[in-house]
Amino acid sequence: MKDLSESLQRLTSLRSLSLNFQACKKIKDQGVKNLSEALQRLTSLQSISLIFYGCKEITDRAVKDLSESLQRLSSLQSILLNFGECYKITDQILKNVSECIHRLPSLQSVRLDSSCNEITDQGVKNLSEGLSRLTSLQSLVLNFGGCIGITNQGLKTLSETLQILISLSSINLNFEACEKITNQGVKDLSESLQRLTSLRSINLSFYSCMKVTDKAMNDLSEILHLQDLQIKHHSWFQRHKQPPLRKLNMM
Repeated sequence: MKDLSESLQRLTSLRSLSLNFQACKKIKDQGVKNLSEALQRLTSLQSISLIFYGCKEITDRAVKDLSESLQRLSSLQSILLNFGECYKITDQILKNVSECIHRLPSLQSVRLDSSCNEITDQGVKNLSEGLSRLTSLQSLVLNFGGCIGITNQGLKTLSETLQILISLSSINLNFEACEKITNQGVKDLSESLQRLTSLRSINLSFYSCMKVTDKAMNDLSEILHLQDLQIKHHSWFQRHKQPPLRKLNMM
């Protein structure tokens, strides 16, 4: 990681960067810190993708260092951060990421994977505070799959933020196996998404959310201004075959 970081910091005209460290078990906080120090020099970056999926030695400290560097890149328009199955991270990482994107109001695309057992409603609240400033955001992807600490309250907090993001045209939310979410949480989400008249594409997963029923899925399918709706839910998939929209995919 140190050699890579030293090479990267020379590429001051770089506009797009994608690094995939998936399941690199030897990467620790110091390695991410070295990378972070290099990234803050790449002031021309417009798009960045960093995948640390399954890097199980990474902690909140690494994400803090990374976030502090990224927030200095004022030209960033697209950001992808994947910390899925990094089991030493907590709600604190979403606070750090929130503080980062809060300082990047020109972002048009945000993709974040924080699928980890330690993420709770507090983490969703932390992230929502940063998202609320991104009024130019057009595309949002959030993966909370397996975050068993997320409840209806977390979904309501996120929903209240989403309805502010009036430029959103595409949204992808994964709450797979978030077993505490019920129909009420999905109802709050549906009501917020209904208000986003620029929204054209929705991809939602409540698969293995056993307290979510077909009734909640029906509420989602009534968002009439959509062109593309994809829903992943255990019972909905089995019972619905004919799409009521121009394009409706049941996953």
